[in-house]
Amino acid sequence: MNTFWAQFPQGDCMPRCGCEILGSGLIMQPLGFWSSLAYGICGIILYRRIQQHSLKLKIFVGLLFYLCVSSMFAHASYLKIALAMDFSSIIVLISFFPAYSFLVLLKRTPGQIIFWLSAYVMSLVAILYFISGWPRITICLLIFLFALGDLFRERRNQLLGPRSRSFWLFLSIMFLSFCAFVVDTTHYICHPTGWIHGHEFWHCGTALGTYYFGRWRFHLERNPRSSAS
Repeated sequence: MNTFWAQFPQGDCMPRCGCEILGSGLIMQPLGFWSSLAYGICGIILYRRIQQHSLKLKIFVGLLFYLCVSSMFAHASYLKIALAMDFSSIIVLISFFPAYSFLVLLKRTPGQIIFWLSAYVMSLVAILYFISGWPRITICLLIFLFALGDLFRERRNQLLGPRSRSFWLFLSIMFLSFCAFVVDTTHYICHPTGWIHGHEFWHCGTALGTYYFGRWRFHLERNPRSSAS
């Protein structure tokens, strides 16, 4: 495909990456590109809704913006490095709370926490550059299940409390969004030139789910004796 991005190493999925047809401009998948803004919007709303702007919240919102930018870069170019960045942002968000808790347990300073999380992101990009397709998706899914299991272990009482609605909304939305992602990736239901694709539902759904999860988690940490918000 004759585009500006063709001079750089491109993703292994080329020339059919997802359902949306690939164009020849600087933004190869406009719908996927613009729907990625949902992550940035999620970060802004979450930051404004949570009153206590802790270091953990600031880093979490920063990672949401990294996801927004890397997803836009991926859908604009479908370069190998862009796809590696995109998946690294997903993994680091999924594993953020266990990773942050581990660094706090080691009594790392705020600067050290930021440093090690940055190193974590760069390491993921380097590894994921050489992994593609379903193996990469499987890694994300396994890490998500691990983080979810750790959450159930740590917050069992809050998850089953009467005010845990936000958490269960998050889980339901994430499940439906992943179904949309699979449908789009496998081209099971696919109209390449249409205006609606499963991947846009994935972007908007996971952004919405992340908002509900962040609201629940950060309100819970602000009020540890409360069930959830």
